[in-house]
Amino acid sequence: MKTLKNVIAIILLMSAVSAPAIAKDLYILVDVSASNPLLLDKAFNKRSAMFTVQKISQLEQYDTVKLQTFGSLQNAENFEQKTLKVSRHNHKKISAAVAAYLLSLPEKVAPQGSTNVLAWFNRNALDCSKVKHSILIITDGIEASEYVNPNHLLSGKQSLPAPNEFVNVRGCDVFMFGVGVGRLDSETMRLRKAWSQYFEQAGATFSSVSL
Repeated sequence: MKTLKNVIAIILLMSAVSAPAIAKDLYILVDVSASNPLLLDKAFNKRSAMFTVQKISQLEQYDTVKLQTFGSLQNAENFEQKTLKVSRHNHKKISAAVAAYLLSLPEKVAPQGSTNVLAWFNRNALDCSKVKHSILIITDGIEASEYVNPNHLLSGKQSLPAPNEFVNVRGCDVFMFGVGVGRLDSETMRLRKAWSQYFEQAGATFSSVSL
C-alpha cells in the first residue's frame, strides 16, 4: 500500500511539472482613427511595430495574441479579432506577421472619424482573476466619441468619464503606446493623467509611452 501511495505521489508531481503554466492573452488594439499618426507617419508606424514585437517576444508557449482595430463604431472591420496561438515553432512567425500587418495599415485602412477607446472597454469584459490579460493600445490617446470632445480633453476642460459597471479589467495590465504623439507637451501630460486615472479607477495597472 505504501508503494502504491509513493507511485501516485510521483505521478502527481510529474503532472505538475509537465503541465503548462496558466496561459496569458495579449490584446493588441490598434487605433485607426484620423488623429493617430500610425496611418500617416512612417517613423511612428515603424516604432509601433517594433514595440509590439517586443511585447510579443515576452510571451510563452500556449499564450495567445488577439489583434483588433478600433475607431468608428459603425465600421464592421473593427469587430474582427485575429487570434494567434503561440507555440514553440511559430513565435517569430507571429511577431513577423503582426509587424507586417501594422506596417501595411496605411495602405489598407482609410482613417476613421472617431476614436472609441472607452466603448471597447465597455463592450469587452476581461476577467483577469482567471486568465492574465495584457492590453497594448497603439493610440495617441485622444478619445473622440459620444462621451468626450477631443479638443476639450486636450485643453483640460473635460476629463474622461469614470469606468461604468460593464468595464472589467481589474488586475489586467494596460499599456498605451504613442500617447500624445505630435501634440504639445502640456496636452500629452493631460492625456497621460486622464488615462492613468481612468484605469486606476477600473483596477488595472496602467503605463504609457509618449513620443
